[in-house]
Amino acid sequence: MAILQNLREEDIKWRALWLLPDEVLYRCGNFNWVPLLGIWGAVGYAPLLVLRQYRSRQFIPVT
Repeated sequence: MAILQNLREEDIKWRALWLLPDEVLYRCGNFNWVPLLGIWGAVGYAPLLVLRQYRSRQFIPVT
């Protein structure tokens, strides 16, 4: 528990270690949506929307 309480911002890496940052699939043909196929069907994924937060600090806006 002490490890979690003493974490600093530089101790955390907010990325998947296997993901190469220069190779991101962001479109499928002429479409900006990439279909992700699973056992229950397909889900539309919009990587360009995710890329806005990919390399920036994420935060929850004050309401």
